[in-house]
Amino acid sequence: THFLSWEEVEKLLWDMDHRYEDLDLAFQTRQAIKLCFHLGGQRPYEVVTLEWSDINFKDKYLTVQPENFKTNIPHVIPLTRT
Repeated sequence: THFLSWEEVEKLLWDMDHRYEDLDLAFQTRQAIKLCFHLGGQRPYEVVTLEWSDINFKDKYLTVQPENFKTNIPHVIPLTRT
């Protein structure tokens, strides 16, 4: 298993904002990848299947529904300011 270093993550995010013409990725794809990083590394499918009702703004968490999560159980993700 390979994990990106912080430097690699920073470079990837910078490249997606500043060198997008070299990446051959649609705008929506770049935005989805960035969103996955900001949501703590969730899988793209878990992110794109979220619905507004999965987000609890009052208590600051979101829930990936069991049918959209790899272990088929609800996955609760705390939302923070950072």
